[in-house]
Amino acid sequence: MQLKVTKGSRFGFCIIGNLMISRSVTTITLALGLTFPAFSQGLDLKNGFTLTGEVELEYVHFDGEGTNQEVYALADIGLKWRSQSSSGVSIGVDVDLVGTDATGSESDWNKVWGGLVLATDLGDLTIGTPRSLIKTMIVAPNIGGFAAFERSNDSFGGSWLEPYGVADFVNISGVSFKGTKGALSYGASYSWISSDMPGDRKQEILELVAVLETGKIKLQAGFQQRELLNVSAIRRSLGATYTGDRFSAGVLRSETPSSFFPTSSTLIFADYDITDALTLGAQANQTQIGTFWTNFYGLTGEYTFANGAFAQVGLYSAPDYDITHANASIGFRF
Repeated sequence: MQLKVTKGSRFGFCIIGNLMISRSVTTITLALGLTFPAFSQGLDLKNGFTLTGEVELEYVHFDGEGTNQEVYALADIGLKWRSQSSSGVSIGVDVDLVGTDATGSESDWNKVWGGLVLATDLGDLTIGTPRSLIKTMIVAPNIGGFAAFERSNDSFGGSWLEPYGVADFVNISGVSFKGTKGALSYGASYSWISSDMPGDRKQEILELVAVLETGKIKLQAGFQQRELLNVSAIRRSLGATYTGDRFSAGVLRSETPSSFFPTSSTLIFADYDITDALTLGAQANQTQIGTFWTNFYGLTGEYTFANGAFAQVGLYSAPDYDITHANASIGFRF
């Protein structure tokens, strides 16, 4: 994830069909990004089509026993189409291709999100498999810049919906509405989740999100409710970010109350722009799992180029486990 957290970037990558093409697509996109400077502002494909996203190649060195290194190809690519209309109402299609490809493990996964869109002056109504609003609207940096660890962040402090996209046997359908009015962005979604497993029990997930930006301050609030076997669980998220000329800082608190197994995540982060291109960042996270508490820390450094390319290094430390992981990556945002 990029260090300027207010931009709301996310990492991931797609594998289309059964073809594991992530590394080749990532490489091609990186090459195109170095060739065409305008790529960094997104691609206007004309006739109502736009393409945005980011790709990354990440090398990770793991501390401890077992496999101590891995290379990931990751990306998050969004294709949008909107009909041309002068009435304020148009139709469209959103497709987000997300996943990851690891060179030395079986952790490859892919997901296609999106659906049919009715775009109005109030916002966009999406029907199909809409992407999690918690994931896309409430943003925070990955600890140590580790894109490969992003799913673990979702498990305890982020979106309940997003991790279900990892499994091939899971089926997701739903509806979402997302809009903006002045400084306020808002959204609501409802998703139905089932699987191909015998005796599967369907789940339902409700998401509500509000983001208010006033001057240098951004306030974020999210609510999730999950229904399974007539048992309901909720997760609440609150965050605030300050963005100055060269310094930014923020905090994000998510909690899942339960009398038996409460979980929570508190993330504090800060960035400083040494130059217009070079940014240093630090992150600290405390995670609660039941009665167990653990802390994680991260340091990051990123150099960005004018065409949207970037190079990044990071450290991820878990003192309770006596481990420190390191990573180095190159990528491209467009």
